[in-house]
Amino acid sequence: SAMAQATKNLGFAVTAAVTFENPYALARRLSTLDHVTEGRIGWNVVSSYLNSAALNHGMSAQMSHDERYAVAEEFMEVVYKLWEGSWE
Repeated sequence: SAMAQATKNLGFAVTAAVTFENPYALARRLSTLDHVTEGRIGWNVVSSYLNSAALNHGMSAQMSHDERYAVAEEFMEVVYKLWEGSWE
């Protein structure tokens, strides 16, 4: 957000792994950044594939590829509904 105040010509892209994020919390953070930058943000949506990431988040092993993508799809639906139907 500090960089957004220093320039009016740059966009800001955030990479967020939906595998271990909370949809509501991420949607709020991105909405705040969108407001501060006056719409100059992008979101690189990824699903973590490393087993070490799963272990760091208290899981016994990483989810399968298909399960990660199912989680990502549901995550995106929730975030979209928050942005488009829940907040003014």
